Order: sequence, then C-alpha cells, then structure tokens
Amino acid sequence: TCIFTTYDLEKGIRTRVEAQVEEEGFNVVNAQKFFQTLQVLDGDEIEMIIDEKLGVIITDGKSKFRMNALRGEDFPAVPSLKSQMGFFIEQSTLLRMFRKISYAMGTVDQRQVLNGCFVQVEDEEILMVACDSFKLAKCSRSMPIKAGNPEDRYIRSAFILPVKTVNELCPLCGINYIPHLGLSRILFICRRIIITRMYLNRKL
Repeated sequence: TCIFTTYDLEKGIRTRVEAQVEEEGFNVVNAQKFFQTLQVLDGDEIEMIIDEKLGVIITDGKSKFRMNALRGEDFPAVPSLKSQMGFFIEQSTLLRMFRKISYAMGTVDQRQVLNGCFVQVEDEEILMVACDSFKLAKCSRSMPIKAGNPEDRYIRSAFILPVKTVNELCPLCGINYIPHLGLSRILFICRRIIITRMYLNRKL
C-alpha cells in the first residue's frame, strides 16, 4: 500500500492506493510536478524509484521522468484528532444541505463566525445555518444519524465549517462521509480519502 498525503498547514488530504512496495520509506515530492507527470503517462501501471540522493525516477515501461525529492522528515505532521466523537451522514444529504445554505455564507466578513456554515447535529436531526449579515439561510433534516463510535448512544455537537471547507467538500462527495470532531479540527472520511480541516468550535 502507498499512502499519499498533502497538507498546507490549514487543510490536509490523505489517501491510499494498492501498490507493490519493494522497500518502505517516506519522502516529499512536488505535488504539481508529480500530477503533471502522471497525466502524460500512457501505461496502466507505473514504477517509482527514489535513490539515496533523493532523485526520483518514474517510468511506465515506455517513458521515464526524473525529479527531485525531499526528506520525509521535513514534511509537517498532519494533526491527529484527540476525540473519537463522530457520526455517519449520507453524502447526498450533506450536499443538498450545503447547496441550500451556501449562498448566504459570508466570505470576507471581519467576524469570522459568519464566514462559514453553522452545523448542529443531534440524534435525529441535523441543522445548518448561514448568515452574512444581509442574508440568512436555514436548513434542517430529520433522519436517523449513526454514531461513528459504537459506544456513543447520544450524538450532540455544534461547530462552524469555514466557507472554504464547504466549497472544497462539495466536489469531493463520495458514497458517504464520516465526520469526526477534534478540539479544533474536523475529519471527513470518504471511501479511501481522508480530509482534515480546521473549524470553529463556537456557535453563531
């Protein structure tokens, strides 16, 4: 298994792909160059080699590309959550609710609590509210909400998702999301993709 992680100190994404690993290790490669290289490859499989001098060779049988890497130790650590609190919600429900309230979210308001979407989750209901001082949008859905932790019998949480987070999640929706809350971060798990993002732990 090969694990890919990106992190800009504000948001991070991690995903896994099946691979035949000859030697374990971790390094940092330029994401833009790596993506551009993959786009021009024709083969279904690629081989990636990183030598002791941090030189990267990517081949697909016909073509060969080279780039430089950095030591994996220099990559900033993605914060781990300190809470097991979480819940399951269908992506279709999440996406529909985002679309109903997103037009009212603030973007450049000096009051940071307005630059996002307020979310409140309880056992049988999820509520979303957005307000930019001029427009107010509210959307709620009553439905069974399953706890991410089997030991949790009662789900109750409230937080504010930044507007950037909502805009980034909409095109990434998969089969379902499992949001998990930490002290200042929220984690979304979608299939094999893990997305971590900062949120505000206070109410409107």
